Amino acid sequence: MAAVGSAFAIIMAKELFGGLGGNFANPALVGRAVLLMSWPAFMTRWSPSLHAAVVDATTTATPLGILKLGGSLTDVMKSVGASGKPALYLQMFLGNHSGSIGETSALLLLLGAAFLVATRVIDVRTPVAMIAATFVASWLFGQDPTFSVLAGGILLGAFFMATDYVTTPVTPIGKWAFGIGAGLMTVLIRQLGNFPEGVTYGILLMNVLVPYLDKILPRKFGFVKPRKVNA
Repeated sequence: MAAVGSAFAIIMAKELFGGLGGNFANPALVGRAVLLMSWPAFMTRWSPSLHAAVVDATTTATPLGILKLGGSLTDVMKSVGASGKPALYLQMFLGNHSGSIGETSALLLLLGAAFLVATRVIDVRTPVAMIAATFVASWLFGQDPTFSVLAGGILLGAFFMATDYVTTPVTPIGKWAFGIGAGLMTVLIRQLGNFPEGVTYGILLMNVLVPYLDKILPRKFGFVKPRKVNA
């Protein structure tokens, strides 16, 4: 599976489109999307959170998976050993729950994101727009918006995938539109699709629209606005 995903990411998503700087979609997400479609059962088997570790490993549903299977936030609280919403938010923030590698700890993700922002590696427009859109859209669907942001790969996708230089817009308004679209698509897939998570496909769908987003009020390089001549 790792070999197949890597082959699709490197060959199909990057090299066939010109190599570094020529790909139209995020290669890592393309590889993951292919694996998720090809081996959905293997891609959604999770190890338990830390509080339940008296055995080497077991499988358990992620918080989003529990909701997709018809569970409630109460069931999610039981799965992470939380007695109420504040405790649930804390467990989610610290990463004491099941999930894909690298996406569970909001604390560590935000620390990494803060470093990238401080060193000016990424622009905050797209991540802020994506997280805000996810928050608002989840609320409109009647879901707990704070839980929706902390669960799944929203923070990982917003800060580390949606900010990829090659596959995201270069204009400020394009960055805002990209983030809003990715957040909305993520929530729509979560609520209406078969998969509990939609970050991968939300970002990939917006990758396809980047050439059009860059045409919204583009910045004209080398253009000098003519001076007004007083009559």
